[in-house]
Amino acid sequence: MIAGRALAALSTAALAILPVPPLCAQNPGKPDDEVRKQAPVDPFTRGDAAAMAKAGIVGYGPLQWADHKTTDDIDHVLGENRILWLESAHVRLGCALKAIGLPTDQAQKKALLAELAAMHDALPAIPEKPGRLEPWLRAHLFARRAEQAYTAFQQLLGITDATWKRTGDHPGDGAYLGQQDKFLLLLFQKKADLARYFDRFCSLQREEPSRFQHPVTSQLVAVICCEGFENFDDPALHRYTVYLLMQNFVDGYRGFFYEVPLWFKEGLAHWYARRIDADFVALRQKPGEALNREKMNLWPQKVRQRLEHQEMMIPFATAAAWSKWEDMGVQEHLQSWSRVDWLMSRGSGEVGRFLEELKKLPPMRGDQPLDKATIDARQDQLLQQLWHLDAKSFDEQWRAWVLDTYPKK
Repeated sequence: MIAGRALAALSTAALAILPVPPLCAQNPGKPDDEVRKQAPVDPFTRGDAAAMAKAGIVGYGPLQWADHKTTDDIDHVLGENRILWLESAHVRLGCALKAIGLPTDQAQKKALLAELAAMHDALPAIPEKPGRLEPWLRAHLFARRAEQAYTAFQQLLGITDATWKRTGDHPGDGAYLGQQDKFLLLLFQKKADLARYFDRFCSLQREEPSRFQHPVTSQLVAVICCEGFENFDDPALHRYTVYLLMQNFVDGYRGFFYEVPLWFKEGLAHWYARRIDADFVALRQKPGEALNREKMNLWPQKVRQRLEHQEMMIPFATAAAWSKWEDMGVQEHLQSWSRVDWLMSRGSGEVGRFLEELKKLPPMRGDQPLDKATIDARQDQLLQQLWHLDAKSFDEQWRAWVLDTYPKK
């Protein structure tokens, strides 16, 4: 069936992750198991309905999860009292993160404190200036961040919960951007927990952060673990979470029946993720690709340096042909992000319409799944309709904008 084909494309779409050496370090804190056992109840709401509403929380575990499993089923496999389960308006979150210190980078710390101040204003029980981020506070932070990402995606499409009224029983007709049930996010400290979740609930052998569509309920989950990344601080996890969620929102919108052009989905996810100030990037590095890790976060400068030499620009015709993650390396990621950056600079409304119309294609042509040639043809039509661009003019105008806009150093 169509969903099964799309599922295979998604479940194998793993990225190699390249962390840039960050400017701050984690507070090792207590082992995550000990912290969980000390705080089995949310200390900020105590389960009070009014306090929960102020915090944007609609439920705690046990919760329904995916494929007719519950969070109790996951706890049974991974261990009791080790995961904090929260449900917000559009996302269900399992959080097994240990306590961590605040960023030492002043700009990143300021951004985090602004988040906490807003949360404190809504619910005074949440600390405005904590000494460190305890597990329950981290769970609340990421529940809020997931909802903010969802809202940003809705704004891109020009929709709200009130205007999205597709509530039928068929795939693509659900209330959650077309999904029948909520999006899912799992944040683990340990790689072993991630591997066991993928093994027992997804039938996958996977040890790296990734995304998956559960086949029975069609729900999309993003699963991340912190182990394996040196000094993987709060801003880094925030950026990476937004990156994966945005890809799931794109795939899930109006139903995940086929892949939208990879350059666009990847570029859009990076565009939103890079609005988070962090010393971390998510890239797929090709074998033998040379990198300067200390300067890897300087994407505008790096794109400009490449495009100063026209022969180092990846033509749109090449980018449009990408169909699998192995096609993309560092420069492919950077230039995909930059193309979306240029389109967004011309108006996010047109970018939203581009995605909207791409996702309106019928998933079948007769008795066959939609093929890439049909999707590419619709992409070319939309580039003309929305921006009067063909492959040649896209290359020329984007390159001119980069050279005029991005800094040299």
